[in-house]
Amino acid sequence: MNDKYSRKSIYVANKNAKNREISAENGLTDHQHEALTWLCSFRHELHCNQEDLFYSESANFSNFGFQICGQLNRYLKHVDLISDNKFDYSDEFFDIPSDFDCNSDAEYEQGLQQVHEFCERVDADIIEFLQEIDSRYHTEYAPTLIARSRLI
Repeated sequence: MNDKYSRKSIYVANKNAKNREISAENGLTDHQHEALTWLCSFRHELHCNQEDLFYSESANFSNFGFQICGQLNRYLKHVDLISDNKFDYSDEFFDIPSDFDCNSDAEYEQGLQQVHEFCERVDADIIEFLQEIDSRYHTEYAPTLIARSRLI
């Protein structure tokens, strides 16, 4: 494993352990902590692999679609973190074109752009939710976004 990714994995494990302690002290259950940790992981995977929602034969296409089309909502409702359909993107997801829907380079580029915009919206919604959790429970589930600032 690349040393950079190894260090990042250790950092995330330590951060999750710290969040488990803080969340328990401030009223979140273990199940809620696990759900938030899972949500963080999903958000990161979607953010890093957005194109997989466009390429219908990609390894993540079905998993991302399944999560976006209600599984996020069901899981977070099940552990009492939300009560509405905040994370059900079913209607939007089925309107997103895939690589099979494109008959020209222009349609291909437009479809890929739609996927990026959709994923950025889902990413922003999840980050906003995690920031609300962090504010309420004094945790650090939301990403710091430091790595993104280094890309600029």
